[in-house]
Amino acid sequence: MPVLYGGLRRLTAFFPYILKGRRYMELMKKYNNQSTVDLADRHFSRGTVLNRLFGALGYPNMSVQGIAGLFLTAAEDYWYIQEGFQHLADTLAGKFRKNSGDLRLGARVTRIATSGGRAVGVVCSGATESADFIISACDYKKTFGELLDDPSLLPAGRLEKIRKAAVSEGMCTVYLGLTMTGTELRAHMRTPGVLCGDYANDVNFASPSDPAHFSKVGLSLFSPSLINPALAPEGKSSLMIMALAPARWQDNWRHADRKAYKALKESVKKTLIERAEAVVPGLRPRIEFEDAATPLTYERYTGNTDGATSAWSWNPAKRFYDSGMMGISVDTPVRNLLIGSCWATQMGGIPGALAAAYEASRRVG
Repeated sequence: MPVLYGGLRRLTAFFPYILKGRRYMELMKKYNNQSTVDLADRHFSRGTVLNRLFGALGYPNMSVQGIAGLFLTAAEDYWYIQEGFQHLADTLAGKFRKNSGDLRLGARVTRIATSGGRAVGVVCSGATESADFIISACDYKKTFGELLDDPSLLPAGRLEKIRKAAVSEGMCTVYLGLTMTGTELRAHMRTPGVLCGDYANDVNFASPSDPAHFSKVGLSLFSPSLINPALAPEGKSSLMIMALAPARWQDNWRHADRKAYKALKESVKKTLIERAEAVVPGLRPRIEFEDAATPLTYERYTGNTDGATSAWSWNPAKRFYDSGMMGISVDTPVRNLLIGSCWATQMGGIPGALAAAYEASRRVG
């Protein structure tokens, strides 16, 4: 991504686009507004395994442009952080502190303060911290719908557009610690990440009321300890089972009743473990530790609306940004308020978050 570089390196990063620009633009024009479901319907009959397989790739109804990028990434340029993502966070935090940064974990910002049409600080723990620039790394909807002290700074209709904009689907994840060696697990999982599904039934992500959703949706299995055995105790291994969930499934996970929520969460965890045994036979008796997270869990820890896993919707028919699926927009209608997270891009994700943070830091200087 050229935006991740500066100076001469940024210029040279554009060369591939210059050399292949015409062909790239032709393909962009052809597929820019098509979804994977559109593509699957054009080539395979509805209700067939192949139609469901290709239509279910990635996010529901995601852009063909996006799925092409995912294939390219998986084939040519996919990297893992061996020590895990917490190590990346710790490294960034250490660098920030080394450069005199004041990192306050657990300190919730409750308001973005403005004056004269520009952001001038944040309210945290009852005190206002003044700043020349504010970079929001949190949920875009909450940034403007809850934190901004003067919503009138937004152009007419902008706040309503933000409120109505669709976000990417949430996810339910089961975290397992196994009394299974890496060698044993690798006998069933040839790679650290495995996709599986029976594709015998249609899955409707627009319906939050289907009680059988997690019995039909495709699963992703991922084992960090197959990349780095040190991420699990000696002689043991780790496994994550992931499944996308419709927004506010089963009356928003019956969250109003704590007991009902826990029971529903436990039921989904049991279902996902049972289905994962199709890939890892005899999984259940080898589980030493288990936990689960729902979209509500992720919203609680990240603040992302509906537990969105990658910012805005990947459906080309539900774009928030007019610049398309790949653009980066760190600027906002409020002067000196920048977006430095995956919410600065339509597709979000880790590359989008890195690119936005880098660009926002360049603007600040």
